[in-house]
Amino acid sequence: MLKNNNLPNCCIIVLNFNAKAYLENCLKSLQKLNYPKDKYRVVFVDNASSDGSVDFVRRMFPKLKMIVNRENYGFMKGNNTALRSIKSEYYVLLNPDTFVEKNWLINLVNAARKDNRIALCSSKVLTMDDKSKINYAGGLVNFLGIGWPRGFNLKDNKNYNKMEEIGFASGASMLIKDYVLKDIGFLDEDFFIYYEDVDYSWRARMFGYDVFYVPSSVVYHKHEGSVRKELGMKRKFYYLERNRLETLLKNYSSRTLWLMSPLLVVFETMFTFYFLIFYKSPLKLSGFLYLIKNKKRILEKRVFLQKNRIVSDKDILKYLLSFG
Repeated sequence: MLKNNNLPNCCIIVLNFNAKAYLENCLKSLQKLNYPKDKYRVVFVDNASSDGSVDFVRRMFPKLKMIVNRENYGFMKGNNTALRSIKSEYYVLLNPDTFVEKNWLINLVNAARKDNRIALCSSKVLTMDDKSKINYAGGLVNFLGIGWPRGFNLKDNKNYNKMEEIGFASGASMLIKDYVLKDIGFLDEDFFIYYEDVDYSWRARMFGYDVFYVPSSVVYHKHEGSVRKELGMKRKFYYLERNRLETLLKNYSSRTLWLMSPLLVVFETMFTFYFLIFYKSPLKLSGFLYLIKNKKRILEKRVFLQKNRIVSDKDILKYLLSFG
């Protein structure tokens, strides 16, 4: 066990919703971290699970700090409840359907400490069922805001073993520094679930920070293990598309949105018909209606971000387009 008193205090936030089947492995792996015991703590946040998760954790991990929400707040507000109530130098968001290697935290922290401009760091995520396959090896984003995990479902042949800047840090295992949180704000609670990582990473860049992938920090993930059965694929795509568009509306300058508008109209029209034909669902249209209904709130967030940003779209687009 490390005894480096210079290491920062870390708060690991495990947000749970009906993921009881994975909690024992996840929480036990966090007890075995190669990090000073007095320098990190785990906070278990439950979003009104109905599968007995809370009782299970209380019985198996009685000393664990718990926050039990009365309703399902979603990923963003659920994590924000802990981020707002716990004081730490570094925070790490971790999915409940995971388990981590013993050096997961120390390698993530040491990478983050290399430069004060590094705001967010994310781990290499391998699949739980086949540990030789990649779930995420850095996030890629294009100019339409479409994000995807690099290396997804490929064999981990060590091709992605370099610490480097990425398009977005995965919310499955994301380190956030306290002073960054104070500077750029909390996760956008209107998103509920999905795209928080793309949006938050984009916002960090707008405020002049860097986002890094740390391959030496390894976590194993049951891909969508605790989400798919709750949402279903149609609802998943609804949130993905709705939140992708809100990300663009908030974060792009007026000039960029104007220049991109013809392309966006064509793309959104095509994708709407695709969704109607292949999924036989109007949820894409429901996403448009949501944006219209909540235009005032979105505009307020947009005004704040555009007023306080210090990095131009041109500089951010270099990161969105340069990864492949």
